[in-house]
Amino acid sequence: MRDVWSLYSKKVMEHFRNPRNVGDMENPDGVGHAGNPVCGDIMELYIKVNNGTITDAKFKTFGCGAAIATSSMVTEMVKGKTIEEALTISNRMVVEALDGLPPIKIHCSVLAEEALKSAIEDYLAKKGGERMTSVMDIPDIGKISPDIFNELIFPRLGAKSAQILVAPQHGVDVGIAEIGDKAVSFTCDPVFIVPEYGWEKAAWFAIHILASDAVTCGLKPKFLSIDLNLPMEMTKQQLEVVWNTMHRECERLGISVICGHTGRYENCHYPMVGGATVIGIGNKDEYITPKMVEAGDEIIITKGPAIEATGILATMFPHLIEKEFGREFCHKAQQIFYKMTVVDDAMTAVTVGIRNNGVTAMHDATECGVWGGLYELAQAAGLGIRVEKRQIVVEECVEDICHYFGIDPYASISEGTLIIACKKHKSKAVVRTLQERGIKCSVVGEFTHPEQGMVLLDGGKESTLQHPRVDPFWKAFYQALERKTS
Repeated sequence: MRDVWSLYSKKVMEHFRNPRNVGDMENPDGVGHAGNPVCGDIMELYIKVNNGTITDAKFKTFGCGAAIATSSMVTEMVKGKTIEEALTISNRMVVEALDGLPPIKIHCSVLAEEALKSAIEDYLAKKGGERMTSVMDIPDIGKISPDIFNELIFPRLGAKSAQILVAPQHGVDVGIAEIGDKAVSFTCDPVFIVPEYGWEKAAWFAIHILASDAVTCGLKPKFLSIDLNLPMEMTKQQLEVVWNTMHRECERLGISVICGHTGRYENCHYPMVGGATVIGIGNKDEYITPKMVEAGDEIIITKGPAIEATGILATMFPHLIEKEFGREFCHKAQQIFYKMTVVDDAMTAVTVGIRNNGVTAMHDATECGVWGGLYELAQAAGLGIRVEKRQIVVEECVEDICHYFGIDPYASISEGTLIIACKKHKSKAVVRTLQERGIKCSVVGEFTHPEQGMVLLDGGKESTLQHPRVDPFWKAFYQALERKTS
């Protein structure tokens, strides 16, 4: 028996022998349930909520010592946290707080996370969609913040399925399901067509936006389902150019169009002219996801900040840029447009190896840029990060253009920038392989234990990395449009 107990940390034993917060709760605001039919562990968790903050938590658990210890720890961790903060608590964070669990008992931490999120879901359902005052409102423009996602979207994901390997989560670009003996990946994004780019450029970018999310799981994209809800003013000739370009890029990337819908409708406007799903297929040991990242994994960033912001601004406002910086600078800046893809970055990186032998996760820095992407990936992994700003590569022209338009490059939209988590012993090989393909990149930091937080270093000065919440690009873009037309 002594040998069995030696498998557990002192903290696990403490929470097993003297569990906190055991018992029923009178008039709970939320009740959560979780169970494992294989091992027989059953958890029931109760929460009290006041003004969006969890003020108390209790549990009743039927199961092994590890199940009791994880239930005890998660109720301690959640007290005093807002609903949004509580939703970020992962099974990994529970394991870390207990100083580890034997591999055969990790499932107990998963049940603790599920019970907590079930209680929060029950609480939100009882509120009947009432908006919580502790959560910031939907941004004026652009993608919703992690807070809004966690409050409104994450607790309500339809029917549960045991086939889901990677479920929706902020900072995770791809969902993955087990179908037969294969892992099948799914991504969904708007079809983004901007006529001012020119029809060929616009269609090229539309496909690469879709494919860039898909490749971050490490699986090669295979199929495309696309819905085109076209504006009334679009002509047959314009559609022909757009579709020919989309076909050509899909063919080059090995993507087959499998189904879709096309029509012209009133009240449909550029640039969002539909939606699409990209599907990838591979073996179950070939995909990666942020849950595979561990403390000590290094962070690699390709191309640097504001790739998309710079590419779009240089394409849309060449006269403003040429007048300020000259013709040669303007031409060079416009070439950044074709860097607004991470397909080559991602597919190149995984050739070095994945999981314990290389890349553990990838995330493209879209809205809210490098800072937002780093924050989202760390949050999805349930870890902290330590990043050195001055180690991040920066493409030529980026800083000048961002300064001219009054935006922070590191918080600005950056399709084309790939954030890679990688085992330390393979990071140099990944960087070398990417550079051999002509892709600028560098190691900029590492993932840390969650209690160490999100740390940004800038020339010796240390600060907390915050999610920008609102991307500054959109406001600058529309202000520049007004200048262009005035």
